[in-house]
Amino acid sequence: MPWLPPSARPALIVAESLRRVRHPEDVLSVAPVAARAVAAAIARGVAPERATLVVIDEAHRFREPATRRYEHLAPVLVGRQVLLLTATPAVNGLEDVAHQLALALPDDCLAPQGTPSLAEAFRAGKVPVDIDRAIIRSVSPSDQPRRLGRSMMPQGAEQRDSLRVLRQMDRLRLSTDPTTRNLVRGVLTMALASSPAAFRETLSRYRHLLLHQRDAAEGGRRLGRRALRRALMGDLGQLVWWPLLAEEDSESDLVPEDLSRLDRLIAVARAAEADKDAKVARLQGVLSDGQPTIVFTNARATVHYLRRRLTPRSRIAWCCGSEAGIGPARLSRSRVLSCFRPGQAGVPERLAPAVLVTTDVAAEGLDLQRAGRIVHYDLPWTAVRLEQRNGRALRSGSLHQSVDVVRFEPASGVERRLGLNAAVERKAALPDRLGLEDTSAAWDRRSWIAAIAGSGIACRGFSRIVAAETVTLAGAELWGSEERVTAYALVRRPGGTWTDSPAEVESALAQALGAARSWPLSRRAARHDLASLRRFLHGRLTQAVAACHLPCAPDPVLRGAIGAVLRHGQEATRRRDHEAMRTTAAALAFLRGGMTAGERHLVGLLVRVSPAELPSLLHRLPAARPRAAPDRIVITGMVRIAPGR
Repeated sequence: MPWLPPSARPALIVAESLRRVRHPEDVLSVAPVAARAVAAAIARGVAPERATLVVIDEAHRFREPATRRYEHLAPVLVGRQVLLLTATPAVNGLEDVAHQLALALPDDCLAPQGTPSLAEAFRAGKVPVDIDRAIIRSVSPSDQPRRLGRSMMPQGAEQRDSLRVLRQMDRLRLSTDPTTRNLVRGVLTMALASSPAAFRETLSRYRHLLLHQRDAAEGGRRLGRRALRRALMGDLGQLVWWPLLAEEDSESDLVPEDLSRLDRLIAVARAAEADKDAKVARLQGVLSDGQPTIVFTNARATVHYLRRRLTPRSRIAWCCGSEAGIGPARLSRSRVLSCFRPGQAGVPERLAPAVLVTTDVAAEGLDLQRAGRIVHYDLPWTAVRLEQRNGRALRSGSLHQSVDVVRFEPASGVERRLGLNAAVERKAALPDRLGLEDTSAAWDRRSWIAAIAGSGIACRGFSRIVAAETVTLAGAELWGSEERVTAYALVRRPGGTWTDSPAEVESALAQALGAARSWPLSRRAARHDLASLRRFLHGRLTQAVAACHLPCAPDPVLRGAIGAVLRHGQEATRRRDHEAMRTTAAALAFLRGGMTAGERHLVGLLVRVSPAELPSLLHRLPAARPRAAPDRIVITGMVRIAPGR
């Protein structure tokens, strides 16, 4: 990792896999930690004391503050530089991004730029313009293959069969608790959308759970919700749903009278599993051209179902969890996946499998560029998972100029109940709102302004150019102390209002850069533009100053911590303990500012420790960060664009 600055070594690498640390010799002390086990690993003291930089790969795995991995990692990051790496920062909402940034940045980090609270801004769905100070977007390589997309719709018989089964499912009472009932019904419907085998297996697991509940009741015991979660948490019990279920081991409220109806549904699923499957036939037609293809599905049972159904079986590779193979032969997962990497690990093309059927175990962090087609046999719950699947083949180094992406759409009845397409489309819009897809997005404005301007000469001053549209383009900066706080590229519309809209700024820049020549613009001629610009910038300056001086919104934990520190300070004053008084003052100064997630964890401890333990904890608090507000405006230049001289 030669890009690490010397001051940032040694480093702790929190990685999904040791293979991601390409050059460990470049880092003096590397502690690779599997993301799924990071909570236990860090709890055992994995983090080296001397590590000044923490690099977190697949950072989107740390988007939920309520998870143990987040709670254990956050305190380790206090006082350290943090670099978060992810291709999918926004999974379910913009707050995912805020939670990840909170691992590295205090909540008021953009106060000098006019955003008093990063968390509140994201919670309100407003992405701060100056977020480009915290997020760097790496542009995709230009040698990626083109994406060709198409959808496969269920045919008439499939639609009718699906509706008939859904009506039978509707007769299941499932649970007396509405939340539990909806969760179980959702898992069963997802299984139905996947395959008859996945549906039968999920129904059988649920039937076994009902029998277990009946036996427990006869023995005077109650079946808790944890048992329900374990029984249905398989590949289809997605984390999107389960946080809605209470963590405490309360009663599951299942309905044992469903057993007879379940038996009938299982018989229907078993018959469908043995019968001809029109969906499989459609898939077989897609695969008939021999193009190397990865078929993704949500369920392990569907993987085994497809490898038995598709032909020729001898060329069907498959992978799910710890199991993998080609045809009937079981092989290691790495060996199977290597058949879909460039070169096929030395296997001749005529002998290499043409199809890989896999669960999402192969959807993340793997280069499978031999594949020229991605098939979504069923849809995941999130657009992120969909893109992770596509990304196995749509990546630099592909053996194909284009990659075909085929979506098998759910039956209309399933879609009405689950809203999979609606959920995927809603979540697919999150990167656009964050500015990760739009190259002219506001947060990335410095990058695209530099790209548009190219090697053109820029200088301060006032000029005018001839163009078709009448607008004024201006540059301005806010300064505080001896450093620039932020910079603006602004456009004055014909109506007289100023804006930093990326699209309008880009249009004005393009006109300015395309002009054959320019003429000087006197300040007198620009006085109206300057007057309105000063008013606009004064509003921005006022907003930034207010954000720097507004106290953070107190919450019960913070109020309790301040109370504990004040009581400690009063006791120190009574004893005339000057060292303790200085520590108290420093702690109160820190508590007035924004905090990272790890610092908030330390603050939470202040209200839980005894008075005797409090002094040692106060010494662990970081020093208060300076909050230098901007105090002046600098207008760097102006270009009047108008038709005619």
